[in-house]
Amino acid sequence: MNHTKYERKYLFQGWHKRGVIGDFEKYYEIYKKTTHCDKCKILLDNSIQLRIKCLDHDHSITTKENFRNILCWKCNIEDQNRQSCKIRKDNKSGFKNISFNFQNNSWCFRRQINKKKIVKYYKNKTHAICYKYILLLKIKSKLI
Repeated sequence: MNHTKYERKYLFQGWHKRGVIGDFEKYYEIYKKTTHCDKCKILLDNSIQLRIKCLDHDHSITTKENFRNILCWKCNIEDQNRQSCKIRKDNKSGFKNISFNFQNNSWCFRRQINKKKIVKYYKNKTHAICYKYILLLKIKSKLI
């Protein structure tokens, strides 16, 4: 998989935004060469949601390299090491697109609709859930 400069920069920005720390060039070389999930050994394919290539990292390490390995999306979500992490526990809202944002102590609704990213922050989970369902009703009414 050959990435353009733009795609590489976008990949690095995503890793940084998600809390990856360390030598991105080194991680990129590993990412580029990896063809199978390090956990379940499934063939990685970025065109299929459950097989998307993910750079797995330790969320509890904040001062040194925290890269662990390359996983498929499914294994990355189910990873037991992330389950014990404080961020991971706080993000279990039980609702798709709703998570707890630890930096500003608020609930966040994230969704992409027609290439437009929607991100809204709320002080409590109920307001985030209400916004989600109001948005879904608006979308449904436009489709009918």
